[in-house]
Amino acid sequence: MPNPENLEGKGFDERPENINKNGANRGSQWSKKIIRKYFDQEISGKDLDGKEAKIPAGELAIIECIKKAIKGDVKSLKELLDRLEGTPIQTVNQHVVSDTNKPINEWVDTPTTDETKQ
Repeated sequence: MPNPENLEGKGFDERPENINKNGANRGSQWSKKIIRKYFDQEISGKDLDGKEAKIPAGELAIIECIKKAIKGDVKSLKELLDRLEGTPIQTVNQHVVSDTNKPINEWVDTPTTDETKQ
């Protein structure tokens, strides 16, 4: 729990001029844009045939992941398959045992009137 002394005079209630009603600046770069910028940037690297070439950094990262998967890295293979085929649906089997002779309102703890007022 924060120290109340550190919170005094810091909220928007007492300083509404600090509210940014226009949102983020139009020129601000978000991480997705920054990653896209560098993934699209061409750099020197080896393709899957081993030839030196100028390749977008994103493709080079995928090529490196494929190389690891070929060498037996299970984590890399899983990532590639998840991206290619989609993550497999996981199911959960549940078995609920209950006394079906009881009415539903007896299964659930209902709050008293004192508890609901709080």
